[in-house]
Amino acid sequence: MEIIALRGPGTTGKTTTLKIVFEKLKAQGFQKDLEEDLGNGDFLWVLEKGGRKVGLVTQGDYAQREYSVKKHLSKLESAGCDTAICACTTGEGKSGIQRCIDAYAIHDYVDKTQGTGELSFDQANEEDANKMMALFNRKKVLLVLLDEYSDWEGAFLSTALHIGIVPGREVKYKVHVIAPTLNAVRSFGGFRTSPDYSFENMPKEYEALILIGGNRWGSPEAEKVVPLVQKALDSGVLVGAICCGASFLCAHGFLNHVKHTGNGLEELQRWGGERYTNEAGYVNAQAVSDGNVVTANGVAYLEFTREVLLCLEADAVESIETWYDFYKNGFVRPE
Repeated sequence: MEIIALRGPGTTGKTTTLKIVFEKLKAQGFQKDLEEDLGNGDFLWVLEKGGRKVGLVTQGDYAQREYSVKKHLSKLESAGCDTAICACTTGEGKSGIQRCIDAYAIHDYVDKTQGTGELSFDQANEEDANKMMALFNRKKVLLVLLDEYSDWEGAFLSTALHIGIVPGREVKYKVHVIAPTLNAVRSFGGFRTSPDYSFENMPKEYEALILIGGNRWGSPEAEKVVPLVQKALDSGVLVGAICCGASFLCAHGFLNHVKHTGNGLEELQRWGGERYTNEAGYVNAQAVSDGNVVTANGVAYLEFTREVLLCLEADAVESIETWYDFYKNGFVRPE
């Protein structure tokens, strides 16, 4: 479960702000599925839309006891919530509340804005509610990592999506790592990465499934990715694959109806064997996008990133091309 917490001292308008968040969720089509009155104006609600459940709890004053944040979040998780939006009271003796939230692998905080002379109390609440909704509405991009993954192949893409192409612009996406289990995976370079999700509890809704290359794409654990790719393609979700990730797609017939590239035609023929029937669709290029499939060879991480960013419309085309040119050619240009 993902947590979005409104953090600030008591009596600063957190409950009022979360009520505004509720109205914004309702405007998006979410409806109450469960309702619990916690007293003193606080509440715990579960909202649902199209199978997606969101928990909303305003009581964020206790780390322990019956009405603790820990128990509230546990109740929302048991109710099947994908996301919990909650309050987190700060101040003397309140550090345990944030520790309850930090225990969840995926969490974001919005610090409560205080009303000032230039910003009224109502304006501050509205501003904070908009910040929380911006976090809630970020679309998910899932990076599939297996042990011995190629750490450089997803680095530029994840950074560009996570912080945005241009500083200060709206960030549309949030990157999550998925792996066969929740056990850490280790890259070629020794980076130890803790997955956000396993294949068993991965999000139901996401915008892209990205297969990062590495040494294990011919292993039995890689076979678990086949139904994930099939589901993504059937749903119109973008599927990206670089290096041996592209070879894996070829081996399972996923490149037979799209233009594509990879680590050379001979390599794809070796992986695909008789199942590979689209040699004519092979393009000798660094990266290729066709429909909702993007492929690239193992050293084309920048071209791969550019194609995925363009397909996701992560920013204006001009901004993406400027980003690519900067990282491709650097600060110093030949005179």
